[in-house]
Formats: sequence, C-alpha cells, structure tokens
Amino acid sequence: MKFKALAVLMLLSTTALAATPSKPQKCPDIGDLKNARFTVAKAVEESNLWIVSQADDRYGTKQKWHFVVNIEALDESDALKKAEIALSTMKLVEGPAAVEKDWMCYYRNGQHDATAVTSTTPVLVKRDKKERQDV
Repeated sequence: MKFKALAVLMLLSTTALAATPSKPQKCPDIGDLKNARFTVAKAVEESNLWIVSQADDRYGTKQKWHFVVNIEALDESDALKKAEIALSTMKLVEGPAAVEKDWMCYYRNGQHDATAVTSTTPVLVKRDKKERQDV
C-alpha cells in the first residue's frame, strides 16, 4: 500500500528541476502532524480513493513538508473526516528517504498510508479559498 500512496503522489506532483535538497535531520513528529487540519481532498478518478492533504508546514522541523493521506471515502466531507480519524493512530515507519528529487517520510496505521514530502513543488495547496492542483 505504501507504493500505491507513492505512485498516486508522484502522479499528482511535478518533478522539480533543482537538485535534491540536503537530507532532513528528521521526519515530522506525528504529534505535530496531528495539530494541523486537513484542508484539501481530491478524488482519484474512477475510484473511491481520496488523497487528503494538509497545508505545507514545518511540523517542528527545519524543512517545509506537505502531508497527504490515502483514504477510501464516499465524498470530500467523508474523506476529510476519515483522514482526521486515521491520523490519530498513525506511526512513522520509514524516512526520511530520498525519492526522485524529494525527501519522503512514510506513516501507517494498519489500514491507511500517509506521506510527508519535502519538495520545491507543492502537490495540493489551498490559496485564497481556491484549490490549486499542480500537475
């Protein structure tokens, strides 16, 4: 499932032209991730899989991270609620690990995968109450 999360994340993001930034000292602490709210949910076409994300933040580290969770849900509201519930039991399982030109940290709770990414290109962001998706 970790690879499914990574594949979806990579499809949504663009490859940065800059060199890979230096390795972060640590991954965001799950406690810091829990303090943030999920703000964006995007459906994966022709499935009940949703990619739910939080706004970019440092989450107690020196780098900015983008945090996403894969959730099966009926609609956007359901996806946002389920992501909050899933986050309450997430644990760091790997990272920081170099992937392409980014650093990633992988979290899991037994049912759901989540990824924190340092990148020069955000995957999903919310600006001025309008959603933007970089593809």
